[in-house]
Amino acid sequence: MKRNRVFNALIAIKRKFIESISPSDFKDYDGKTFTRHRRLDLARMMLIILRSSPMSLQIRLDDFFREIGHKEETVSKQAFSKARTKLNPDIVKASFELTASTLASCDDLAL
Repeated sequence: MKRNRVFNALIAIKRKFIESISPSDFKDYDGKTFTRHRRLDLARMMLIILRSSPMSLQIRLDDFFREIGHKEETVSKQAFSKARTKLNPDIVKASFELTASTLASCDDLAL
């Protein structure tokens, strides 16, 4: 399978994975976590977590919001860290396991 086809398949799978996450998947769910529309909603937070970068967290946050066309909506690293503490680590683990199993199922992956 061609590399860009695998990449596009992974994007589609990850999008469905992120859309399937509900607020009740958060630790210490209080009925309020990620239910309001904020600058740092669940989908954005997951995208930032899943993107790897050697840069500092604040630079990654600024770059992310600039790339999606919302440069004026950037959030602080403290706000991101606070939101991240509410996320169950098993969600991120499941995302990485989904990636690994998808790539492992591609027998003819052309590198």
